[in-house]
Amino acid sequence: MKNTRITTWQIYTLGALLCVAFTVALFQGVISPTIQRTQRQAALQRDLHARLDKIAMLSGELNSCRRQSAELKQSLSRDGVKLQSMVLVNDRLAKLTALAISDGLALDEVRAGSAADAPTLETLPIQLSGAGPYPNCVRFLHQLHETFPDTLVKSLDTTSAPSATRGTNAAFRFELVWYTHK
Repeated sequence: MKNTRITTWQIYTLGALLCVAFTVALFQGVISPTIQRTQRQAALQRDLHARLDKIAMLSGELNSCRRQSAELKQSLSRDGVKLQSMVLVNDRLAKLTALAISDGLALDEVRAGSAADAPTLETLPIQLSGAGPYPNCVRFLHQLHETFPDTLVKSLDTTSAPSATRGTNAAFRFELVWYTHK
């Protein structure tokens, strides 16, 4: 018959193996999924905070736009500016052309862009480009403000364009915005 006596070191080895097996099983079954779940939750919270920050920023911009719109409406009603209809676009382009010519500007292009719709009004971009003396460009802009208070100068670009017959001219490009009612 065989001796089945278990020695102390075998018991300790078996205990150590059981502890290692239990630790591995515990890590794979409980700890690892918990860590992964915690990491996913942290990522979701970061995403949520980023989205909340973006909502707050957009809300602030929306409030600013609403405030500007209210100020513009108040200014328009206070100053007595009556907005015209978009159907008069050809008439407006003709009047702008006549104003530019009367101020001594030579127009190369007069072009209306695509209308942008807003809740209570519409805007129409208008581009004028051509050439003329600098003082005439300034006079045109002043007359534009006086004659058409419903038209905004969005941008202007001028460059020197010397001419042998007329002295120093400015090549210009005005981007205007015409406010109209619906």
